[in-house]
Amino acid sequence: MKNLSTALSVLFNPLLVTSYLFWILSAVYPEILWPYTSRQYLFLWAILAIGTLLMPAVSILFLKFSGHLSDFEMRVRQERSIPFFFIVFWYGVSTFLLISRLDVSWHLSVVLVGTTLLIAILTIITAWYKISIHSAGIWGAVGFLTAILVKGHQSDVLWPLSFAFLAAGAVSSARLYLNLHTFNQVIYGAAVGFVISFCCLFILW
Repeated sequence: MKNLSTALSVLFNPLLVTSYLFWILSAVYPEILWPYTSRQYLFLWAILAIGTLLMPAVSILFLKFSGHLSDFEMRVRQERSIPFFFIVFWYGVSTFLLISRLDVSWHLSVVLVGTTLLIAILTIITAWYKISIHSAGIWGAVGFLTAILVKGHQSDVLWPLSFAFLAAGAVSSARLYLNLHTFNQVIYGAAVGFVISFCCLFILW
């Protein structure tokens, strides 16, 4: 059970969730890629992955090996501020470049802004409370997909949403099983992730 919980935590690392969400949305709602064609999909995904996955990961690695982080799980709340700042920075830069320089669609812009806003809010919360970022990340994806379904834009999102719900429950349980968070930290993470993501997309989409 421990190995499964660890695998779920790695597979659904918050830095990976943005890429997963982009893959899902591009499959069930291809209009999100406009004005880019399907042939330019990999280019768009590569830019997104560099800013929301590669650069944040490199920053965290640098902090770990320079002694600013005790471990990659960031068990010590006080050590989270600097890596979270870097993550917000790279997400902000990526969002700005994709919207202002690459002219991505309004729908993708909403997802990018909502994700960056969520991370910024989690960074502020972390200054006082060790909220579960894994829980916030996966439940944030659920919030985005739920809002799309509620808005009635794409019924094909039902199956990805069902899987996302199962994944969110499994990841939340894994964080509890590994004793990396308390029940309240997981629940608060889930609530913040879902509410912020759902509201951003529901209001702006």
